Amino acid sequence: MLHVSDYYPTFANMVGVSTVNTGYFPVDGIDFWPYITGENSSKPRQELLIAGCEGGAEGCNGAFLYGDLKLILGAQNPAGWYKIPNKSIDVLQMESNIDNCSNTCVFNLTADPEERNNLAKTQPDLVTMLKSRFNAITNVMVPHDTPAPVCTKEALCDQMNKNKGYFGPWLPPPN
Repeated sequence: MLHVSDYYPTFANMVGVSTVNTGYFPVDGIDFWPYITGENSSKPRQELLIAGCEGGAEGCNGAFLYGDLKLILGAQNPAGWYKIPNKSIDVLQMESNIDNCSNTCVFNLTADPEERNNLAKTQPDLVTMLKSRFNAITNVMVPHDTPAPVCTKEALCDQMNKNKGYFGPWLPPPN
């Protein structure tokens, strides 16, 4: 499981730059070079927070990978499957049978790569364990930035006109 946060420590260590005590927050990534080169064959990362919520799992719309498992919290809209090459099932045929995860979903991504068998319905202890780990991680995550300004159609068009047809930067530069 490689995450974008692993790029910095991997590249820094490749060129001999220390990643110890480099800023206010510790480096959150893993040096993947030993795994890329085959020097180390064990899995370097067993868990990955995809989307966390301040305050934990209750009322959260988030996701967390733990080994082969994926925890999804909060309703996913739209919920569905994309057509898999060489398979006849597609998102339009399956929409009536979709669990949107409003009551939590847990999938084993190795055994169920299409995420169709929600283990949360039959394994409440697994849900409890994953939510507990999710809460532990979200309690130490760096808080989100303040929300972006409300983006109306008019504001978007005005900003694109100011930027000569491009979206961004949204906020004016600081003085």
